[in-house]
Amino acid sequence: MIKKIFIVCCFFAPAVAAPTMQELFLRANYLYEQGQFQQALDTYTSLSHKGSATWYNMGLCWNRLGNDARALACWRHAQVGASFKELRMIDYAITSLQRKRGFDQPSGVFSSVGHAVYLWMRSLPPMPVQLLFILGLCLLFFCQKWWYYGKHGKSVLVGAACLVLIGMGNFYIEYQDQQGRRGVVIATSCVYSGPDIQFHKQGTFVQATEVAIQKAEGNWYKVAQNGVTGWISADAIVVV
Repeated sequence: MIKKIFIVCCFFAPAVAAPTMQELFLRANYLYEQGQFQQALDTYTSLSHKGSATWYNMGLCWNRLGNDARALACWRHAQVGASFKELRMIDYAITSLQRKRGFDQPSGVFSSVGHAVYLWMRSLPPMPVQLLFILGLCLLFFCQKWWYYGKHGKSVLVGAACLVLIGMGNFYIEYQDQQGRRGVVIATSCVYSGPDIQFHKQGTFVQATEVAIQKAEGNWYKVAQNGVTGWISADAIVVV
């Protein structure tokens, strides 16, 4: 299944100006298909510009090499700027990894529909969405009386309300991405009450745990996850 997903993703290779970059990307694809995962990963890593397809494929390589934490970190990077179709592929890979590691996943029709809407909103370009949001607000504010002008007026106002809701959802997702720095634990590590191993141990985060990063100090990050807050070495975490 993973190999099939990878082959589909290859069609989303970023367009690059320098032919050598495209050749490296295609060479890495070939190495992956030949089962040379470490060589493919090294080739992807050498690309100076990494789009969603490159990060996604790097995650596949790490997954094949048995490093779930690095794979998850790459797939989180791949979500930035990805299209809706790419986001669905990335989300499938992340969900499969989390299920393999025993993490509970939400189920049910409403959860699936809600998550699909979230992915769609995340894929929308911010600038056009902001303009449509402003247009929707203007229609709702200045054209309220259209509601009484028949079904056409009602349709316009309902459409305007939908634009406002979509804009608000997109704003919220953008705000979360910009304000909430996150990280992936790449090596099982103790969490301390302060930025040093001499402080009291708060607990342990296992490999591939996703955490919210609150602040940085020296070679330490203050992180939080599932009610546990403490400091973890920067060497044990990848910021995504």
